[in-house]
Amino acid sequence: MKKKTRKPKSKDVTVAVTQKDYDREVRAGVKEDETFKSGVYRGRRGGFLERHPEALTEKVETKIGIYIKLDRDILQFFKQRAKRPNAAPYQTQINNALRAFMEGTQEPPHFSELINNEKFIAALAERVRRGVPSRS
Repeated sequence: MKKKTRKPKSKDVTVAVTQKDYDREVRAGVKEDETFKSGVYRGRRGGFLERHPEALTEKVETKIGIYIKLDRDILQFFKQRAKRPNAAPYQTQINNALRAFMEGTQEPPHFSELINNEKFIAALAERVRRGVPSRS
């Protein structure tokens, strides 16, 4: 079987808008300043990411669906809690419990990071000012 070869598509795009197109959009309820006036418009596909590469590196919180087997009592525990007034859904509660565990088991920061942490320095200065003994 012969493979189909495709030519790479050009990223350049040209759109021709007629007065008829413009009038149809306005009649359909699109505001005049939110639709193209008649004319020829040139653009480039993917241009946003080329101009803003940082958009790809920013952390985006995304929920990913998985299949997981849990013990019945664990699932029932979270489902019962979810039935309470103003409670988060049970899946959100499970996610929050996993996140709390994950964040609680991370390695403590190096001292060099603490020295440069303004919040830590302010809290330490306040503790010294009050003369509060350490917890250890």
